[in-house]
Amino acid sequence: MSSLSFRKILVSSLILVVASQMISLEAKAQASTKARKLFERLTGVPLSVNDPRLNQMATLISQGKNLEAAQIATQDPAFYNDTVRQWAAPMSNKDQTAFVPLNDFIAMVIGVARDQTDARELLSGNFTYYVRNVTPSPSPDNNTHYERAETMQADLHTNLVRSSPQDPRIPEAAGVLTSRAWGDAHLKMGTNRRAIQYSMMVFLCRPIESLMDFTIPDNWVRRDVDRKPGGAFKTYQTRCVGCHAGMDALGGAYARFDFGPTRLVYGAPPYVATKMNQNKSTFPPGNVVVDDSWENLWLRNSKNQLESPGVKNGIRAYGEFLSNTELFRSCMAQTVYTEVCRRKPEASEAKVIEDLANKFQSSGYKLKTLFEEVAILPGCSG
Repeated sequence: MSSLSFRKILVSSLILVVASQMISLEAKAQASTKARKLFERLTGVPLSVNDPRLNQMATLISQGKNLEAAQIATQDPAFYNDTVRQWAAPMSNKDQTAFVPLNDFIAMVIGVARDQTDARELLSGNFTYYVRNVTPSPSPDNNTHYERAETMQADLHTNLVRSSPQDPRIPEAAGVLTSRAWGDAHLKMGTNRRAIQYSMMVFLCRPIESLMDFTIPDNWVRRDVDRKPGGAFKTYQTRCVGCHAGMDALGGAYARFDFGPTRLVYGAPPYVATKMNQNKSTFPPGNVVVDDSWENLWLRNSKNQLESPGVKNGIRAYGEFLSNTELFRSCMAQTVYTEVCRRKPEASEAKVIEDLANKFQSSGYKLKTLFEEVAILPGCSG
């Protein structure tokens, strides 16, 4: 072999080595960028270039182990203290804002996410969470315990403690649906209908207007609903009954509950809150609430995807009904997507949400896993 040929071979080999190294460096840089964005999406805080977790996550990503990389991020306290808290807070109040003090509702959501328990128990379980080493202890009359924990900047990841029962005074507990924060937001005064309305909006992502159905019977509609508003029966038929027929049929779930002046009130049978039958002279032949029975009439309209035939009793059964619908898992997927990806899913991403909802169900309804599955989507973390 001539020296010229040898030099050509040597140069070609060097070029291949350099090119290979450049490709490897570029791949590492891309994996590192993805790792940093994945961490930020899940925790809300940046990951320092000197943090050993960056290399750990980047290595996993380069190996195609994206979920394992996400699991490193969700071990960071900020995932619970910031991201999950930010996601849960709007669900806990009437204005649906994240800018509210920590409360028992938010603490329960964070605790269930941290402990990887079945998220459906958030609507039916007899438990609560408090913050270790924070005084005063939780009280049914105020939110001081949780506000004090926030003032102290307590690490919720390590200091949340699960406790049962939720409230010794309330034998029929139903997770966040019987939390003090939820009662304060939706059971003060009124007729308890708002608690039904918001449970649909928050946990099923269905505004009450989207559930309107004028084909179902109105035998559950209460006496305080005028059948001739403004003197016109047609107004009732074309506007009022579409919501009230279905909502009042579910309303009995909260028949034994009230809120006032500072705490959630529960009355043992045969107690029914007076507010459930107020303004009885508006339409005396209307339905009188005598117990906590309820029925899902919206199942007759297949578009609503709510399956729960027959009359049932109580708030716990109502929470079980909500949490076992397709809409619940889909709603959780949608709202987590919005929180992690910083945008609502597009209409074209319906299949993405459906897949996430199915994975959520197959995981045993684990919230932390849902957050991780969302974060590793190409359209979310890049």
